[in-house]
Amino acid sequence: MRRQVAARGQMAEIGASALRRIMRFLDPDLFSVLDEVLSFGLGYATNPTGYQLFMEQLTAFRDDLVERGAARRTLGEIEFGPFLLARQKVRSKPAAR
Repeated sequence: MRRQVAARGQMAEIGASALRRIMRFLDPDLFSVLDEVLSFGLGYATNPTGYQLFMEQLTAFRDDLVERGAARRTLGEIEFGPFLLARQKVRSKPAAR
């Protein structure tokens, strides 16, 4: 999934992960980033169905935290914890030869 974006009269391709990062920057309470780290580390597919599942589970996790008395955080803030854990898992795997 790639999109073309006009920038200063030139066309540039932006991947899905970059678009999600831009969307998260614009509205971190509505969008989150499902990148290769989270996909490999947690097993989410990097397609629309995988992103929808990721967002549903991230939102449910945030809502559960709020019900337990935690301060309400944006999805962008909540995403950072699983990202750090997944990054450790991804980095600990030996490189393929």
